[in-house]
Amino acid sequence: MPHPEPIVTFVSGLDWPADDDDDGLEETVIQCAGKSYLAYESRLLGRRDFLHTSSFYQNGAASAAATPVDSDDGGKGGGKKKEYDLLTMSERKLSKLNYYQVLQRGLPMHSSAEDIRKAYHRACLKYHPDKTGRGEEDEVFLMVKAAFDTLSDPMKRRSYDSTVDFDESIPREGVSEEEFFMEYGPVFERNLRFASFNDPARQSASGGAGGDGGEGAAPAKKKGKKKKKNRGGGNANDGGGGPSASSSTGPPPAFGDDSTPLSQVHAFYDFWIHFDSWRDFSLKAEKETEHDLESADCREEKRWMKQEIDRKMKKMKRDEMARVNLMVERAMAADPRLRREKERLALEKKQKEEAKKQAEKEKAKKEREERERLQAELDKKKAEEGRLIFAVFCPLSMVQMRTEIF
Repeated sequence: MPHPEPIVTFVSGLDWPADDDDDGLEETVIQCAGKSYLAYESRLLGRRDFLHTSSFYQNGAASAAATPVDSDDGGKGGGKKKEYDLLTMSERKLSKLNYYQVLQRGLPMHSSAEDIRKAYHRACLKYHPDKTGRGEEDEVFLMVKAAFDTLSDPMKRRSYDSTVDFDESIPREGVSEEEFFMEYGPVFERNLRFASFNDPARQSASGGAGGDGGEGAAPAKKKGKKKKKNRGGGNANDGGGGPSASSSTGPPPAFGDDSTPLSQVHAFYDFWIHFDSWRDFSLKAEKETEHDLESADCREEKRWMKQEIDRKMKKMKRDEMARVNLMVERAMAADPRLRREKERLALEKKQKEEAKKQAEKEKAKKEREERERLQAELDKKKAEEGRLIFAVFCPLSMVQMRTEIF
């Protein structure tokens, strides 16, 4: 049976306003979101390939794409992530890279100073103006240089690491027992980044002290003197090594699961209750206050700018500690292990109180019975004394009565 001919109907075009019309369409900024957009951003930055969710990827053919970049071959070799080519990336892509990714793709945030120097050396071999011929003002080389200047300075690195690529969100209240470990496990792991034993300044100091050569010897000696000076002040502030020192000695006990011993659970929360964060808000405070100390016209203006930045830093630090405390309080309130222990302790307390009341009742009953026994013995004794007296005086009375009769 032949198919019928399609019926084509022509409609008039939309009446769009002209480009030069001032009363045209209103421009609106749209916030991109959703799973598809996140996947697009991940592919755009090279954090996942196009076949990430396909069966081809799951079979292992593309699993090598998740292998970290080897620091010796710069990402070359079979099955490893290809190194970023900053010269061919657009400005939008470059703006989304952090300083670690600028120096080397896959460079960990807690890399040692030696690893950062090696990554910078490889980046210079690739992006130096003598290699590219793009001049000293090349934006790519300036970005590489700015990345190394920031990450090689312990204090600048502390301030930079405090704000880059960090999710400050905490789970909501009322998390169920089934979702507790899934919700809070990654949160504690994420916030462990700012523990004092992960301090970039401490890692740089230990790396400088252990390094060989003339460059590391002098700074190590200088840092050692500062450390000796701060050790005395730290003891004074900590009260002779109080509980707050637990967060600086090393990683805390694991978050665990539903079968973790209570001693480990209490040690875990004790670490977070006395959590000592190294997070530095100087860079963020300077950006939010829009004060550039280098652009101050005079010494008084520079001092005023610094006071404003310090005030903003202190407020951010207080807010950060309040956020950590709220995270710990919510976790302890929703932790099924602590909840069971609390119920057990409440039950034991109730049982002890009931046992105490029962013991008091039994004691009162025994005291009452003892009083009744003593009272009965006293009454019996009085009755016996009465009968004895009657037996003594009764014959005399009978004799008198008989004498009167006769």
